[in-house]
Amino acid sequence: LLSKNLPDLHPYDEIETCKAALHTLTRSTSYQFETVFKRKDGTIFPAEVSASLFDLDGHKLIQSMVRDISDRKIHEEKQRKATLALQQQIDREKLLKAITLRVRQSLDLNDVLTTTVQEVRTFFDTDRVLIYRFQADWSGEIVVESVENEIYSIINLPIHDPCFGKNYASLYQDGRIGNVENITTAGLKPCYVEMMQELKVVSNLTVPILQGENLWGLLFVHHCQGPRKWQSSDVDLIKQLAIQVAIAVQQSELYQQVQLELLKRAQTEAELVSSEASMRLLYDVTAKPNLSFSESIQELLTFGCEQFGMDFGLLSHVEGDRYTIISGHFPDGTTFQGVSCALEQTYCNETLKAQKPLCIRSAGTSSWANHSCYQMFKLEAYLGSPVLVNGELYGTLVFCHRQPKQKTFKTTK
Repeated sequence: LLSKNLPDLHPYDEIETCKAALHTLTRSTSYQFETVFKRKDGTIFPAEVSASLFDLDGHKLIQSMVRDISDRKIHEEKQRKATLALQQQIDREKLLKAITLRVRQSLDLNDVLTTTVQEVRTFFDTDRVLIYRFQADWSGEIVVESVENEIYSIINLPIHDPCFGKNYASLYQDGRIGNVENITTAGLKPCYVEMMQELKVVSNLTVPILQGENLWGLLFVHHCQGPRKWQSSDVDLIKQLAIQVAIAVQQSELYQQVQLELLKRAQTEAELVSSEASMRLLYDVTAKPNLSFSESIQELLTFGCEQFGMDFGLLSHVEGDRYTIISGHFPDGTTFQGVSCALEQTYCNETLKAQKPLCIRSAGTSSWANHSCYQMFKLEAYLGSPVLVNGELYGTLVFCHRQPKQKTFKTTK
């Protein structure tokens, strides 16, 4: 080392660090720092320098001890990597736990999916994370998205993958994971590379969201600013998160199914109550004492018009091809008792052919518009039933309306 100078002992980019250390030494009696040295063969090694300043015969001299700390640095690097890996594992477990907890606590699927993409994007420090849901024809839509910058948002864009088909669907249904470090060097189909470039994607992870053997959708992690190598631990985490998303989807669908069943049950119960009330009212009408046959029929027709929200109520007698009104209820009090016409000119003709009640909500907007009854009388809504007396056809009981009915006729009525 005799006659060697700093440029001879250190790499060029370390010389200023050493000079600064020596400058510090002139203002104190001792100093310790780390640097790198060049060996005689030109290789570089890390070193720890302990230097002290002393006087000898009026000269300021520096005494230095240089220790090769290569082994220590290797050990420290191993420890650093182990600590980093442990912290990453802890962070992964925290993320998985947070998503799992959200899945268990919330039946709001959109809330769970939104939280998932936000947490995943933050954890991976990437540009875009989204969840794509398939339809029966393998078209689909992005249901949620989280982006680092709005320039990467694609949630409102129509996405069409020209390469995706039954073959790809089968692969993802079997649990395939898409792991692409760089789309331009991964040997992908040109149609897929072109689509990903349009979406500004350079690197991505693609994980299927499965419900049993059915492919519900895909979880995408997009890196747009350059290539990225995805670690096996990253892939394992995304797979676990996709499982939790699938559980959330199943829970939400089951919850919606239960809610629908409860709603149907409540509607059925309400209709039953309404039907029972109507039957009681009907009994009250028909059981009134001291009413003649004609008066009882009038009461019945008035009751029916009120119940069904109709303008007209008619009891008819059918004999051969003739239709004769026996009794009727009309808003203006007009009576058409005894009026007769050809049976084929009435909706009742179709009722008798069907031998069961016939309902028409809006004749003018349906095939009934061509019927002679609509052409002649412009009756939009119709509810009619055959009337049997001692097992023999007597005629029809009919309720009509000049305006279309907005609601369907209930079977309980």
